Amino acid sequence: MKSLVIVPRWAGVLVAAAWLVPACSSDNQPSGSGGGGGSSSSGGTPATGSSSGGAGSSSSSGGQASSSGGGSASDAGDDGGMPLCPSGLQDKITACTAATPTCVKGCGPDLATGVNGNLGQKTCACNTGTMVYNCQPCAYPSPLPSCYAPSSTTPPACAAGVADKTACTTPCSGVCTLQSDAGKTQGCVCVMLASGTTQWTCATQWW
Repeated sequence: MKSLVIVPRWAGVLVAAAWLVPACSSDNQPSGSGGGGGSSSSGGTPATGSSSGGAGSSSSSGGQASSSGGGSASDAGDDGGMPLCPSGLQDKITACTAATPTCVKGCGPDLATGVNGNLGQKTCACNTGTMVYNCQPCAYPSPLPSCYAPSSTTPPACAAGVADKTACTTPCSGVCTLQSDAGKTQGCVCVMLASGTTQWTCATQWW
């Protein structure tokens, strides 16, 4: 004989509720995972932005240094960019103004080429305290061109009659010395100028 089991209505409600709980949990799980992913993505975005910003800052800084370096390397020692000094400028004598630019003038023995046709050159600037030009010592190329390089540290004395801008016969025949009226040693050498003429050129010792 079979027994009859009566199931109350509320039992079916409990079964349905039990069935819905995992489904709800399952629905929440992707949501929670998505939230976590969003948080991770959001957290990663600032980090990426920070890294990118750092790279950008470094690139900008590098560019600036390169530009600045290029500016320091471009200007240093470039006398060729300076204007020539006024003709007849005399150190510590010729007047100038505060707006007068630094200039370059030739110095030393004559040369077929070069600044003002001289072997050396020097820069002159206006002294705003005295308002006259002050010039730096004459600078010469190193090594000296062979024509202007003496054969020894004590070149021989010049022959009688040798004087600055007087005629000579053999260009680059050697450097000789004279004593100036001020007691300074001068060097003299026979050179051929751009005009094709040969003459002695004498100047304060340049070697």
